[in-house]
Amino acid sequence: MTAVVVSDPDQACRRFTTAALRHGGFGVTSASTADQALLILRRRPVKAMVIDPTGSDGVEALAAIRLRTEIPVIVVSRLTDECDKVAMLDAGADDYLVKPFGSEELLARLRVALRRSVQPADDPPVETPDFVIDFGARRFFRRDGSERTRRTTCAPTWPPSAASLSPIPPTPVTSSRRRAWA
Repeated sequence: MTAVVVSDPDQACRRFTTAALRHGGFGVTSASTADQALLILRRRPVKAMVIDPTGSDGVEALAAIRLRTEIPVIVVSRLTDECDKVAMLDAGADDYLVKPFGSEELLARLRVALRRSVQPADDPPVETPDFVIDFGARRFFRRDGSERTRRTTCAPTWPPSAASLSPIPPTPVTSSRRRAWA
């Protein structure tokens, strides 16, 4: 079950939104303020948030959410001015619904936001007769089982005095290739 946080200072709207999401198959935790919603985000894994930032600075609330997570955030509000909507979207909201709204529209918008937030799976490792590159793990293995890292590949190229300049100095590509195949 996909976990969603609903934050709305209006108890009746919070109950409606919570009921609609539960009917749509979502697991819902509700909060009456944006600060309570942030506490929930810190304590448990959540896949999305539906928030009415009324009663707090909405832009600040969204900025605080975005500092903590990149989950989809749908703002629901009675504010109908275009400048209010644009400010919320620019602050990090993924969508904006004006109250009153229909439960099916909310569910559809949430499904779309969740679909867009899914990260593609890591590319499969590239395998050759001589080596394997795992891009997801950022690792390079030779078939003899030895692992080559940037540090082990670059270290022989630079003198020890260069280590004090940077923990991992940049290395010309041709030198790195020679070391990788040595």
